[in-house]
Amino acid sequence: MYFIQDGFKNPIPGNGKIVLNERGDYTNKPEFISDKENNVIYQGAFFDLNTYHSLDKNLTGIILVSEKCKELVKNDFKTKEDRVQHSQKWILTAITTFIIILLSGMLYYNIHSSKKNEAKFDQISSSNTKIQEQLSLIDNKLKLLKETPKKIDTLVNSIKPEIITYHGLDISHHNGNIVDEISQIDSISFVICKATQGKHFRDPYFNSNWESLKNKKLIRGAYHFYEDDSTPIKQANHYLSVVGVWRTNDIAPIIDIEDGSLSTTKQINIEKLQKDVLKFLEHIEKETKRIPMLYTNLYFANMYLKDKAFSKYPLWLGEYTSKNQPILPKTWQDKGFKIWQKSENYHFKSTKEDLDIFYGDIKDLYKN
Repeated sequence: MYFIQDGFKNPIPGNGKIVLNERGDYTNKPEFISDKENNVIYQGAFFDLNTYHSLDKNLTGIILVSEKCKELVKNDFKTKEDRVQHSQKWILTAITTFIIILLSGMLYYNIHSSKKNEAKFDQISSSNTKIQEQLSLIDNKLKLLKETPKKIDTLVNSIKPEIITYHGLDISHHNGNIVDEISQIDSISFVICKATQGKHFRDPYFNSNWESLKNKKLIRGAYHFYEDDSTPIKQANHYLSVVGVWRTNDIAPIIDIEDGSLSTTKQINIEKLQKDVLKFLEHIEKETKRIPMLYTNLYFANMYLKDKAFSKYPLWLGEYTSKNQPILPKTWQDKGFKIWQKSENYHFKSTKEDLDIFYGDIKDLYKN
């Protein structure tokens, strides 16, 4: 140990250490000096003997260690360039390792996905095979159907809904008390009786017919015979006052307009006639909240009822024919008829009455 400061004079060795001054500073290692509280107050460099003698001969004063020297000592005497190069090598190694791991993962994923795709492909192939089998079965069935058209027609005809036919009568005072003679064995489902005509006439049998039909639980209807020489609103109010109230299972109000409705003393204005009849129908609909029905025949409708507005109102068509269907007036060709007065030769107890036909659900006869 070489002491270069005056503060360390007359060192006293003892107890494994050398006391350097009166304060009690001491050293027990060549490169450290501690105070009496054992705190290191000086730290020096430890040199071998040759280095020390070289320094001792050539240097005087205090040896100061540069920061670069400290850094070399701290970094195991490796220069900054060495350390940068070492860091670059480490980074390169890390990047290379990462890339290898990434490529390995991608390779594993591709192999795994490939196996899954192969499995899916097998499933799709299996599904396609099943679809082809189903298509083949359908094709065979279609061929079989084409080979047996008569059987198909028979099958279709067998599932057609049955159209039910209901028969009815329309009557007036000319028929007397015919309602009292009707019984269930006559296969009559509905009866339409005359109520009024023009603005004054009231059928003398209407009240008794109307009440008898109710008691017999027959579907009933009441019609007004229209006259063109009376105002439509007066005729409508007269009709409403006589009939009174229509029950929900009564046929809707009916206007009867035909050749006998026209005046024989004046020329017929077709446009005015149509407007007046429509006024009558609209007034009845407003007062009863039901859409009235219109009775006429083929000739009269094609001649006088050409306005498309009439097609709103269900048609009771008088068309006497032996055919299965009547010829429809132009105005109702898209709508068809509701009731068909097919014949005036229905025999009932030696008398002849008008025969009316309704096709379909009997509830539709009075529903609107």
